[in-house]
Order: sequence, then C-alpha cells, then structure tokens
Amino acid sequence: MSDLVATGISPGFRLGNYVLEEEIGRGAFSHIWKATHHENPGRVVAVNIAANPAYRRYLSREGILPEINHRNAVPILDADTRFADFPYIVMPYYRNGTLADLVAQHPARLPEDRVRSLLQDLLAGLAAAHQRGIIHRDIKPSNVLLDDQGAAVVGDFGLSLSDSSLEGLRSIVQSGSWAVGCQPTIVGTLAYMAPEILEGKPATSASDVYSVGIILFEMLTGRRPNGVEFPEEVRSDLLESSRWRTLYAASCAHHSSGSGMLVQC
Repeated sequence: MSDLVATGISPGFRLGNYVLEEEIGRGAFSHIWKATHHENPGRVVAVNIAANPAYRRYLSREGILPEINHRNAVPILDADTRFADFPYIVMPYYRNGTLADLVAQHPARLPEDRVRSLLQDLLAGLAAAHQRGIIHRDIKPSNVLLDDQGAAVVGDFGLSLSDSSLEGLRSIVQSGSWAVGCQPTIVGTLAYMAPEILEGKPATSASDVYSVGIILFEMLTGRRPNGVEFPEEVRSDLLESSRWRTLYAASCAHHSSGSGMLVQC
C-alpha cells in the first residue's frame, strides 16, 4: 500500500474542509486521521482516507456504501469520494477508543454484564448493516468503537460489500478476494476470519457473526480461542457459562470444513 506521507498527506494537510492533526489508525486500504474543521477547530472528527490506489479508483467510480442509520453503526458526516485527489469519508471522533483498547485494559476478562451490553450493541449495529444488504467482512475489536456512554459502535466499513442492486454498487472484491492486477489477495483479519472466506468463498452475514463469536470469546477470557474450546474452559468463574457457550457455538453453526464437520470458532 502506498504511503500517504510520501504524497504530502501529513499533519496540517487540508483535505476538503478538514485539517489533519494525527494519524490514529490504518486499515487494509485506508488511513484514519484525527482532524478538525478549518472554520471550527472545536469540531473534532475522524477522516478515513483511501490509501490503496485501486481502492481510490473504486471509490471515485462507485461512491460510498449506503449509510447505516443506527446508533451502533458509525455515521458518515461528510465525504468526497469522487472529486478529491484522495477520496475520504468523515466520521465522528470517538474519544473512548476501541473495544481492543478496552480488552487490553482488562487482560484477564471483562465483567459479564459489560460483555452482555457490548455484545448486544455489536449485534444491533451489524443487524442494521445486514438489513441494508451490507456485509462488513472485517469485524474485529479494533473496528468496534466506544461512544461517550461506553456503547459499542461498529466502524470501518472499508472492506464492506453491498448486494443492493438499487444502489448500483459493484464491488472490486470478488469471492472474498481483492484483485490487484491478476493476483487475488484475501482481505480481512486472519484471526477473526470465517472459514469460508479462507477457502475463497464469498462472505455472507454469517461470516460477520462468526467474527463476533471470536470477539465474544476474547471479551470473556482476554484472549482468542485456541482450537476447539469454550469460554468456560478458560474462565471457571463465569456465572452464565451455559449462555455464553450457547451463543459462542451458535456463531459457528453455519460454518463447516471441507469434510462437513462443524468448525468451532
């Protein structure tokens, strides 16, 4: 991926109405910057800038995905995906960080009531996206933001696909791969990736749910699963162990290996 700094994107650079302050994250195809409005420095936002040349061309040609109007999905505040030299999308800046930060602050485990609340938020945000025909494809803790009330908000739909013919979108990602030239590359984050994507099959809403299962395990235990195991096998003090086991197993229910055997998260 091209380095945006080499092209002049650096602190103080103005992109549309926004002045970039500092880079706060990187995705597979974009960089995320903290920025302020040039006429209102008190308005702090996050600007997702397309870095990959092929992704820039895609955004310029196809535009952004349909907006998801839900409190548990990051809203789009502004965008220029067609005329800017570097297509960008403006989103709220979440000062409380990400779910990955929260898990890191509690390396042993999160309280079960906190896990329950975050899981409900995460599933609600994804359900809203799926209802719009949008598959996220890269659900992981660093893509789940925390708002001022501590609620989970699904962000970074940069790898998402839309199957909504009404929107007229065509994805440059085919069969779970990003094709650059003639070389397909599987995209997403391996540790949270559903088996069918690894096999080169198209992502579905169930693929996102599989990733949520990995996150559930991680919130409960402080780590990702190691082979076939359940949360209560790692954390013996769970008060709702049967509930978590059922939810965790359900997240894997629609995924199978080539032999037809159930693949555990």
